[in-house]
Amino acid sequence: MCALKHKKMKKNFVILIILSAMFSATILPAQDKIDRLTDQIAELAKQQGKLADKIDKIAEQQTETNKQIAVTNTEVKGLDKRMGIFFAIIIASSSVLFAGIFGLIGFVFWDRRAVSQPFEAKTAEVKS
Repeated sequence: MCALKHKKMKKNFVILIILSAMFSATILPAQDKIDRLTDQIAELAKQQGKLADKIDKIAEQQTETNKQIAVTNTEVKGLDKRMGIFFAIIIASSSVLFAGIFGLIGFVFWDRRAVSQPFEAKTAEVKS
């Protein structure tokens, strides 16, 4: 009975060794894959951190750009007001200039008529 127990124990031991070899053959590559995936996840986390930093920098730059745009808009509005005043002055002065030109033309016609009336009166006397 002792020999049978010894044989059975030996058989169980061999089966146990075979099973552990099979188990370790499947577990070790899986553990290696897990380690590689863990490393990849750590690398992705680093890259995500870098991307988050870049996004923060871009957001800061966008905020600065928006501030500069607001300042530029304010300057453009002030320039627009000044240009409006400038154009109003140009329109008013050109209106005065044209009124003066038309007044001068009118004066010339009136003066010619006023000067030519006595002459026409004398020529009408002479003709009659």
